[in-house]
Amino acid sequence: LARGADLKRMMAELFGRRDGYSLGVGGSQHMAAAEVGFLGSNGISGGGLPIAVGAGLAQKLAVCAEPAGAVLAFLGDGASAQGTFHESVNLAEIWKLPVIFLVENNQYAMGTPVEETCPDGKIARRAQGYGIPGVSIDGNDPLAVEAAVREARTRAVGGKGPTLIEAITYRATGHSRSDQRDYITEDEIDSWNERDPITTIENKLLAAGGKQEDFDALLAELCREMDEAAEIARQGALLSPGEYYKLPQNKLQPATLPKLDKTQAEAKDCTYADAIYQALARALSDPAVILLGEDIAEYGGAFKITRDLWERFGKQRVRNTPISENTIVGCGTGAAMTGLRPVVEIMFMDFLLLAMDQLVNHAAKFGSIYGGQFPVPLTVRTPAGARRGYGATHSQCFEAMLMNIPGLKIFCPATVQDAYDLLLAAIYDNDPVVVVEHKLLYGTEGRLNPAAEPLPPGKARILRPGKDLTIITFSHMTTLAMQAAEKLEEAGISAEVIDLRTLAPLDLETITNSAVRTQHVLIAEEGTRCGGVGAELAARIQESCFGYLDAPILRVAARDLPLPATQHLETAALPQVEDFILASRKLLAE
Repeated sequence: LARGADLKRMMAELFGRRDGYSLGVGGSQHMAAAEVGFLGSNGISGGGLPIAVGAGLAQKLAVCAEPAGAVLAFLGDGASAQGTFHESVNLAEIWKLPVIFLVENNQYAMGTPVEETCPDGKIARRAQGYGIPGVSIDGNDPLAVEAAVREARTRAVGGKGPTLIEAITYRATGHSRSDQRDYITEDEIDSWNERDPITTIENKLLAAGGKQEDFDALLAELCREMDEAAEIARQGALLSPGEYYKLPQNKLQPATLPKLDKTQAEAKDCTYADAIYQALARALSDPAVILLGEDIAEYGGAFKITRDLWERFGKQRVRNTPISENTIVGCGTGAAMTGLRPVVEIMFMDFLLLAMDQLVNHAAKFGSIYGGQFPVPLTVRTPAGARRGYGATHSQCFEAMLMNIPGLKIFCPATVQDAYDLLLAAIYDNDPVVVVEHKLLYGTEGRLNPAAEPLPPGKARILRPGKDLTIITFSHMTTLAMQAAEKLEEAGISAEVIDLRTLAPLDLETITNSAVRTQHVLIAEEGTRCGGVGAELAARIQESCFGYLDAPILRVAARDLPLPATQHLETAALPQVEDFILASRKLLAE
């Protein structure tokens, strides 16, 4: 409201009506107003802080609409104890971003008093650890709040970095409707009620010579406007389930890739890793594209994919980050919402678990729960997979976990050409995409034609036609599937191999057509068997093709065990070519 939003639309959102800012989808927890620069309220404690950092980065790089602006991030006293708070303040100060962190210290994180979550209860002192100003003010005095924020904003837009403001205030009601506040005394409530912000303003007005009747008239008019907006909202229409099902992630048209110059357009033989490098270089010719990640500049990334890109395009756009996966992805989300196309590198897919809050609860959901107001063109690149003896926490494949996240796209290129095409498709998609790159594919070689018409995401590729059975797989497992198919051919068995290429969207048409034709289906993945990608695919195929199948669908996958580092044990735990052959023979025997 302070930024000029429409009161009636705000109230309609609180009532869950389709006239609301988020079409009634977000409600009080997820309200946003793009038209006034309000990036949204957040249902996760501290969840908006990394997003604010990303929005601040977009401001600093002057790509967004208001390059002279600052970003104001609200949080509570409870959120100031979270790791995401410390990661966000740290990153904002390192990059001198125009972000103001305003802590509403209302004395309680749900029912826990601030003295039990913060040493001496003084949150502003936490600023000292990051070398930024930390000020504590009377949060029940609106004029004091305005003055503190104005000063912090002047500092922010002047390039001096973030400020932490602690506004000492009080939560006048329970944390939620079920909170009876049994942990609070009546004397405490009465004491704080005497310092209510409206009463504070009233007293200041009268002390300055204002008239009581003028204040009463103003308050009455504001209450009338609120009551009117509430009544209109009560009568408002609801978004139908059918409309919600068809709600787009965002309202933007697909973006256009940067044009190729003559040198870039030449077809050549190269490695999978080099194809990714070339795709990133092409994308970076667009000033809206930035790279974020641990050790991606001078070091070149853990697998040297980004090598000299920082020299070619500058460290403003190829940025080393602290080891703060959650905040890196959240920063990418905020930057994506405010005009950039960030590409975030997560060093190993295992580490993506540290960023799942931002990926699952924010990036994947904002397109829908904010009613399509904000696109989130975020790309997360991450190497996955085993067979290098890296052990249980550097070798995992979490594609199945990602498939369970509505709003998230998952690309798994298996070839040199797809490594190039799918990465560019991800960067220029207006929704968040995770691009999974298997480590063993980085050194594989193939033909790259940058000027070729790409096969779009959501379309599978038949790598090898066959008539006896269908092998469905993706990523590095396509290599094993092709080897198995060749050996089966020697035994007179014709296997069709399908490379899914993308798991979301999924090409069910190609899958089911092949299953109907061969009547035998084998699904393979490197991830574990229980709850895996193969389980979902088997269910989908069974629903569509049950009457056509001559045998149960079989799966090849890793054993349901943590992966060992010792080579012979790792080999035993992972699917091998022989597993494909044995499963294929069993399938046809049945």
